[in-house]
Amino acid sequence: MNENDARVDEVLEKMANENEDLLKENECLKERVKKLESQITSQENYSRRLNLRLDGVKEEVGEDTEEVVRDIVRTKLKIPDFMSIDVCHRLGSRGQKDGQSQSQSRRNNKPRTILVRFTRLSDRQRVWASKKELKGTRMFLNEDYCIQTEKLRRQLYPCLKSALKDGAKCYMNSDRLVINGRSYTVETVPQKYKL
Repeated sequence: MNENDARVDEVLEKMANENEDLLKENECLKERVKKLESQITSQENYSRRLNLRLDGVKEEVGEDTEEVVRDIVRTKLKIPDFMSIDVCHRLGSRGQKDGQSQSQSRRNNKPRTILVRFTRLSDRQRVWASKKELKGTRMFLNEDYCIQTEKLRRQLYPCLKSALKDGAKCYMNSDRLVINGRSYTVETVPQKYKL
């Protein structure tokens, strides 16, 4: 009986050691996956740096989206000279706003977002710097981020509003909230700004 108990104890100890090793390896792999996901998100956002999204532009059947954007840039943003647009199209299928099902889109009947990809960063920056000219037009210019970054920005937005209400100087920079010169992530935002 003692020999069997000793063998069982030996097997249990060996299994416990193997389990501990596997748990350590699993933690290392989780960290590695997290780091790789972060790198992929950064690369995807970087690949979108030449893009802007234009919302609230009435949609016409058979429209030339690029010409619609050029007209808005000339007349509303007051940038008269030529811009180098690489790609310009609406997102989603007709009758559907990006990220919505067709039934949701039919209910709110909003025009689809226009994605504009510029050839030169300087042209994109000129348009972005003029976005305040759209105030009161029901059109909005937004930066184009990947889904993961958009999700983080949605989580940070209430904190931004709270910080502004508190009188802080703040803005969002990609997936970070900058408050009075200090940069915060969703996890590190001061508790007083969380709702």
